Amino acid sequence: MKQALVVFVKNPILGKVKTRIAKDSGDLEALNIYKELLKITKNTTDSLDIQVYIFYDQWIARNDMWSGHQYHFRTQQGHDLGERMLHAFSHLFKEGFGQVVLMGSDCPYILKSHLLDAFNSLSSHDVVFGPTYDGGYYLIGMNELQPRLFLNMKWSIDTVLDCSLERVTDQNLNFHLLEKLEDIDHWEDWKKYKSKYQSKL
Repeated sequence: MKQALVVFVKNPILGKVKTRIAKDSGDLEALNIYKELLKITKNTTDSLDIQVYIFYDQWIARNDMWSGHQYHFRTQQGHDLGERMLHAFSHLFKEGFGQVVLMGSDCPYILKSHLLDAFNSLSSHDVVFGPTYDGGYYLIGMNELQPRLFLNMKWSIDTVLDCSLERVTDQNLNFHLLEKLEDIDHWEDWKKYKSKYQSKL
């Protein structure tokens, strides 16, 4: 079974990343925080023995931190998050992958064990989610394309996961939930993370 991990990243541009954090920290600090999040994400994915596809939101950045034989590079396509995720899954299923897992780059709490759990769960489940405390998810994976999980969805609200699970159930699919984790969306989230994991930074 061919497996692929998709990582959605933003090109680290001043004033364009972690804008909610920037309201409290300023644009430069928000940019530095996002760069740290990218490093943490890469440290986690480096140890995986699977193909990792980095999907940039603007353009493919050459000679940046993502190096290694397992990394491949694409750009996100679509008008909203749902369309961009649907495009990424569709692209990789067409490439012949049988299990595809997608994650963002805003959750430094994700461990290699979470990712392995996600892929392992797809042996007996149709869909896997990594739920977040704000009602969304930091990870989604599936064995075949499920367009209804991405189209005509309202994003960045606290019912994203609930709506997704409702759609999964409506299609008679089964699902697995990983450990609930926190995204880094606000200045307080980052300070909390640093206070707990300072030694990792």
